[in-house]
Amino acid sequence: MRSDIHWLIFYFFVIVSWIAVLFTSENASEVAAFKSIYGADFWIELCSQAAGSDDYFSLFLMWVIMSGAMMMPTLVPTLRTYQDLIFSGAGSSLGFILILSGFLLIWVSYSALISVLQAIFINFGLVDQNGQFIYPLLSSAILTSAGLYQFSRFKNACASKCRAPLIFFMEFWSEERTASFKMGLRLGLSCLGCCWMLMFLAFVGGTMSLVFMGLATVMMVFEKLPKLGEYISKPLGYALIVGAGLNVVLTL
Repeated sequence: MRSDIHWLIFYFFVIVSWIAVLFTSENASEVAAFKSIYGADFWIELCSQAAGSDDYFSLFLMWVIMSGAMMMPTLVPTLRTYQDLIFSGAGSSLGFILILSGFLLIWVSYSALISVLQAIFINFGLVDQNGQFIYPLLSSAILTSAGLYQFSRFKNACASKCRAPLIFFMEFWSEERTASFKMGLRLGLSCLGCCWMLMFLAFVGGTMSLVFMGLATVMMVFEKLPKLGEYISKPLGYALIVGAGLNVVLTL
């Protein structure tokens, strides 16, 4: 019987990430059953009380949690393809973990950079304590930018890597011990190019907002599905641009 311990590790981290999201969300104070874990105030203050550069570590940890919870599910189609390679004898459980590690390293790096950006936003009074832009026109500008990005060639090129994982593995496969980790880095970079603007929309929907994170995760998962993804990107782009327009109208 083949061991699927790598899948247990994968889903363990996904579940832990979403539990952490629940703790640090706007509704964290309602999770009474878990108040004993470091205390409810710790989890609430992790994101809602961030005060700019002085709380950089809290911001960084918040974005790492967000990235893990939102981006790992989008990797499932690719990992299932790698699972087929394990069954054929080409891949291994260690290779699976190394791919996941390389992928997550890219998003941890993104978290470090965007945490600096959020600290700057806070210092200049552009976002509130929930991580949302205070000025509606700024939110509309980000929505419009994200919508237009959905139509860019770069976005499509990155998304195509995620939608054709077998072709990706055939292109970059190597027997070297570090090859799996390098493929994970490549996958992470492709995923970053595909989804960084959608993640940036957290400043519109609210960082660690369960509603935003749930909706964004579903959209990003759909975008990466091999047979469905290409029919999602452009309609999503139109929806974001329309949303930006409605936001302007509602604030007039």
